[in-house]
Amino acid sequence: MVIPPYWLTDKGVDEIIPEEYDAIRRIFMETLVNEEEKPVCDNLIKHDHESTALRLSEIMNKTWDSGAFWYTIGISSPSGLFNIFNHHIKPLFCAKDYDEDFGVVMPFFFDKNVGAIAARKLADKEKYDEDLQRAFNYHAKEE
Repeated sequence: MVIPPYWLTDKGVDEIIPEEYDAIRRIFMETLVNEEEKPVCDNLIKHDHESTALRLSEIMNKTWDSGAFWYTIGISSPSGLFNIFNHHIKPLFCAKDYDEDFGVVMPFFFDKNVGAIAARKLADKEKYDEDLQRAFNYHAKEE
Protein backbone atom coordinates (compact mmCIF):
# COMPACT_ATOMS: atom_id res chain seq x y z
CA MET A 1 0.00 0.00 0.00
CA VAL A 2 1.33 3.40 -0.94
CA ILE A 3 0.70 6.00 1.73
CA PRO A 4 2.00 9.48 2.50
CA PRO A 5 5.09 9.26 4.72
CA TYR A 6 4.04 8.93 8.34
CA TRP A 7 7.26 10.55 9.58
CA LEU A 8 6.28 14.03 8.36
CA THR A 9 5.35 15.10 11.90
CA ASP A 10 8.37 13.41 13.49
CA LYS A 11 6.07 11.44 15.80
CA GLY A 12 5.60 7.75 16.38
CA VAL A 13 2.86 6.14 14.30
CA ASP A 14 0.63 5.78 17.36
CA GLU A 15 1.18 9.42 18.35
CA ILE A 16 0.06 11.03 15.09
CA ILE A 17 -2.62 13.68 15.53
CA PRO A 18 -4.69 13.61 12.31
CA GLU A 19 -5.29 17.37 12.09
CA GLU A 20 -1.63 18.18 12.68
CA TYR A 21 -0.45 15.50 10.28
CA ASP A 22 -2.97 16.49 7.59
CA ALA A 23 -1.71 20.09 7.53
CA ILE A 24 1.85 18.91 6.89
CA ARG A 25 0.64 16.15 4.56
CA ARG A 26 -1.14 18.71 2.38
CA ILE A 27 2.10 20.67 1.94
CA PHE A 28 3.91 17.46 1.05
CA MET A 29 1.17 16.46 -1.39
CA GLU A 30 1.22 19.88 -3.07
CA THR A 31 4.97 19.53 -3.60
CA LEU A 32 4.51 16.00 -4.93
CA VAL A 33 1.81 17.14 -7.38
CA ASN A 34 4.11 19.92 -8.62
CA GLU A 35 6.89 17.38 -9.18
CA GLU A 36 4.52 14.99 -10.97
CA GLU A 37 3.53 17.74 -13.39
CA LYS A 38 7.10 18.21 -14.57
CA PRO A 39 7.80 16.62 -17.98
CA VAL A 40 10.49 14.36 -16.55
CA CYS A 41 7.88 12.68 -14.31
CA ASP A 42 5.37 12.13 -17.08
CA ASN A 43 4.97 8.35 -16.59
CA LEU A 44 2.12 7.12 -18.75
CA ILE A 45 0.44 3.81 -19.41
CA LYS A 46 -1.21 3.15 -22.74
CA HIS A 47 -4.66 1.65 -22.25
CA ASP A 48 -7.28 1.35 -24.96
CA HIS A 49 -5.36 3.85 -27.10
CA GLU A 50 -5.65 6.49 -24.39
CA SER A 51 -3.03 7.80 -22.02
CA THR A 52 -3.73 7.50 -18.32
CA ALA A 53 -1.30 9.27 -16.04
CA LEU A 54 -0.20 7.34 -12.99
CA ARG A 55 -0.20 9.83 -10.16
CA LEU A 56 1.35 8.80 -6.89
CA SER A 57 -0.28 11.84 -5.29
CA GLU A 58 -3.76 10.57 -6.22
CA ILE A 59 -3.06 7.16 -4.72
CA MET A 60 -1.70 8.72 -1.53
CA ASN A 61 -4.69 11.05 -1.22
CA LYS A 62 -7.08 8.13 -1.64
CA THR A 63 -5.37 6.16 1.12
CA TRP A 64 -5.64 9.17 3.43
CA ASP A 65 -9.27 9.93 2.53
CA SER A 66 -10.42 6.30 2.83
CA GLY A 67 -8.60 5.61 6.09
CA ALA A 68 -6.36 2.98 4.49
CA PHE A 69 -3.42 5.07 5.73
CA TRP A 70 -4.18 3.96 9.30
CA TYR A 71 -4.44 0.28 8.34
CA THR A 72 -1.10 0.38 6.60
CA ILE A 73 0.83 2.06 9.40
CA GLY A 74 -0.96 -0.13 11.95
CA ILE A 75 0.15 -3.29 10.20
CA SER A 76 3.70 -1.99 9.94
CA SER A 77 3.85 -1.16 13.66
CA PRO A 78 2.79 -3.98 15.97
CA SER A 79 3.66 -1.88 19.03
CA GLY A 80 1.45 0.99 17.83
CA LEU A 81 -1.41 -1.09 16.43
CA PHE A 82 -3.58 -0.98 19.56
CA ASN A 83 -3.61 2.84 19.73
CA ILE A 84 -3.95 3.20 15.97
CA PHE A 85 -6.91 0.82 15.96
CA ASN A 86 -8.68 2.51 18.87
CA HIS A 87 -8.08 6.09 17.78
CA HIS A 88 -8.19 5.93 13.99
CA ILE A 89 -9.62 2.68 12.60
CA LYS A 90 -12.48 1.94 14.98
CA PRO A 91 -14.00 5.44 14.56
CA LEU A 92 -14.32 4.77 10.82
CA PHE A 93 -16.89 2.08 11.67
CA CYS A 94 -18.38 3.01 15.04
CA ALA A 95 -20.00 6.28 16.01
CA LYS A 96 -19.19 5.78 19.68
CA ASP A 97 -16.83 3.86 21.90
CA TYR A 98 -17.97 0.36 22.64
CA ASP A 99 -17.44 -1.27 26.00
CA GLU A 100 -18.94 -4.58 24.90
CA ASP A 101 -16.86 -7.60 24.13
CA PHE A 102 -14.84 -7.34 20.96
CA GLY A 103 -16.72 -10.29 19.48
CA VAL A 104 -19.96 -8.32 19.58
CA VAL A 105 -18.43 -5.36 17.77
CA MET A 106 -16.09 -7.20 15.40
CA PRO A 107 -18.57 -7.83 12.53
CA PHE A 108 -18.92 -4.07 12.12
CA PHE A 109 -15.25 -3.81 11.15
CA PHE A 110 -15.78 -5.97 8.07
CA ASP A 111 -17.14 -3.05 6.07
CA LYS A 112 -18.43 0.44 6.76
CA ASN A 113 -21.91 -0.67 5.67
CA VAL A 114 -22.03 -4.15 7.16
CA GLY A 115 -25.79 -3.92 7.76
CA ALA A 116 -26.48 -3.72 4.03
CA ILE A 117 -24.19 -6.69 3.39
CA ALA A 118 -25.94 -8.76 6.05
CA ALA A 119 -29.37 -7.79 4.67
CA ARG A 120 -28.30 -8.77 1.15
CA LYS A 121 -26.96 -12.12 2.36
CA LEU A 122 -30.20 -12.84 4.23
CA ALA A 123 -32.25 -11.93 1.14
CA ASP A 124 -30.03 -14.18 -1.00
CA LYS A 125 -30.53 -17.06 1.45
CA GLU A 126 -34.30 -16.54 1.47
CA LYS A 127 -34.40 -16.56 -2.35
CA TYR A 128 -32.23 -19.69 -2.41
CA ASP A 129 -34.60 -21.45 0.00
CA GLU A 130 -37.62 -20.48 -2.12
CA ASP A 131 -35.93 -21.66 -5.34
CA LEU A 132 -34.94 -24.92 -3.69
CA GLN A 133 -38.48 -25.50 -2.42
CA ARG A 134 -39.90 -24.79 -5.89
CA ALA A 135 -37.43 -27.24 -7.45
CA PHE A 136 -38.44 -30.01 -5.06
CA ASN A 137 -42.14 -29.27 -5.51
CA TYR A 138 -41.72 -29.36 -9.30
CA HIS A 139 -39.94 -32.72 -9.22
CA ALA A 140 -42.49 -34.15 -6.76
CA LYS A 141 -45.33 -33.27 -9.17
CA GLU A 142 -43.57 -35.07 -12.05
CA GLU A 143 -43.41 -38.35 -10.12
